[in-house]
Amino acid sequence: MKKITYIMLVFVMVLFTQCRPDNNSKNDEPNMVPITFNLPTNNGKTDFSDFLTNPYTQNAIIEWNHSGVETIFLAVPDIVIHSPEYGTTFKNECAQLVPLTAICDGSSELEFTGTIDSRILQNGYAYTLYYFGNNGGEDIIDDYGKVIGKTMSFDGQDGTRENLGDYHVACINVAIYAKYDENNLAESYTISSSYPNFTSMTGIALLDLEGETTLGGSAAANSLTVKFNEDLNKYETITSDVKGIQLDNTTNSAFISLCPSAKGSILECGKGTYTFQKGLKANTVHYKFNTATNEIQPLDWE
Repeated sequence: MKKITYIMLVFVMVLFTQCRPDNNSKNDEPNMVPITFNLPTNNGKTDFSDFLTNPYTQNAIIEWNHSGVETIFLAVPDIVIHSPEYGTTFKNECAQLVPLTAICDGSSELEFTGTIDSRILQNGYAYTLYYFGNNGGEDIIDDYGKVIGKTMSFDGQDGTRENLGDYHVACINVAIYAKYDENNLAESYTISSSYPNFTSMTGIALLDLEGETTLGGSAAANSLTVKFNEDLNKYETITSDVKGIQLDNTTNSAFISLCPSAKGSILECGKGTYTFQKGLKANTVHYKFNTATNEIQPLDWE
């Protein structure tokens, strides 16, 4: 019986040997199959839980584009299988961000589609989808040419609501299910989520930045990065240590996308300083609310 078990162990080791893009073995050829994610558009890109006190006077969401193309990315980690009996770990080094695109036509649902190597997904497992704004962020590429991360710079914001879509980083937890053919091989994948919205990984502050060219302070991190961590076998979020955001012709009522920051973090410019006593929260818009007029206003500089 032990001999049979050993043979099976060897078989698994062969099955999960590392798949490198530069390996020309016929057994290492990718098996590309379609993958699909259907997402309702009526709730916009994120839920922004604290955007407004009075939702009847302002638009409380960032909307998906009504025309053109939107792109999201499926974060695929390595496949790691542990064998407690033999104290062995088998790893398929397949981590990468896989793009899925949707044509926007103003309909009530977006169908994101792409192709993926069926060998790098595990049926029924949990994954994360990321959105990196209209511009897609800057690629982080590993030694084998795979995209394993993205960096979103916050430079160049003009403070308009339309411009927020270029600096919007968001994610949603999903599960992936395979459809099998008669040979029990995956022929397609469907992505499913019980939650209808992406959740923003950034926060927004409404500020008076008329005449300002730079926004500084401990709450003004220059960029946000999502990158695969091989040691942890997961994607992690990294806030830049570089502080300072270059602005582009902002007004006295500017919506600025920012990284989450700790209690007591500050923003500063030529007009003064603002302190986030409770920290700058992700998925939240920070503003002053005028109860007399039911309007949101910029935060007060000190």
